[in-house]
Amino acid sequence: MDSENAWVLERVKLYELMKQQPDWSLRRYARELKHDLQWVRRWAARIRSAPVLTLETFRSRSRAPYHPPPRIAEEVKKMVGELRRELTEQFHRKAGAKTILYGLQKYGQTQRLPFALPKACSTITRILHDLGWITPPRSVWHEPLDLPPPMEEWEMDFGEIFLGEDDGVFESFVVVDRGTSRLVYLEGGSGYNAETALEAVVRLFDTCGLPKRLRFDRDVRLWGAWTAGSTNTSAS
Repeated sequence: MDSENAWVLERVKLYELMKQQPDWSLRRYARELKHDLQWVRRWAARIRSAPVLTLETFRSRSRAPYHPPPRIAEEVKKMVGELRRELTEQFHRKAGAKTILYGLQKYGQTQRLPFALPKACSTITRILHDLGWITPPRSVWHEPLDLPPPMEEWEMDFGEIFLGEDDGVFESFVVVDRGTSRLVYLEGGSGYNAETALEAVVRLFDTCGLPKRLRFDRDVRLWGAWTAGSTNTSAS
């Protein structure tokens, strides 16, 4: 529902239903009105707690805080900036909000100040942002990855699951199509070495055929052991 008037009407319907069926459960009210149980619980409690029912009872309440946060004095901001500089030089590292807050509290215990000092690290952090001591991280631009056509380039790797001290490790040989992220081939066993890994690749080709390109990392089972002693081999 988009309008406040529509919501007010739904809350009035709940009130009328509560008068007509006072013995019903909140869950039954929710089912009858086709509303969420939490919504019914909140508004039923508000209706019952109202000393006098008026139109304002059924209106949404503002989410703004009743008491706005106190304004931070410029003197406090200046003190935070000076403590940041002094404590950073003293400890040879960037002084954080907790360290600065501790320094402010010690200063407030020895001096009579005409303004209130912050009591939360979040306030110190906000002041440091305002003063430029903390800058927001730069947004990282990720260039879109150009994916190959479907079933043209495959990626293969090994995975493992630890089954416990008695059962050891279960390993899997996984092949995924790079262009679509679809699973091409999967098998598992108690472990792979250079010989059994090569046999798994042969089974892959025998079952699924040959792609134009095959990607894999420099796992010794897929690379080093096959090329040992060879000077004319390469991998994509």
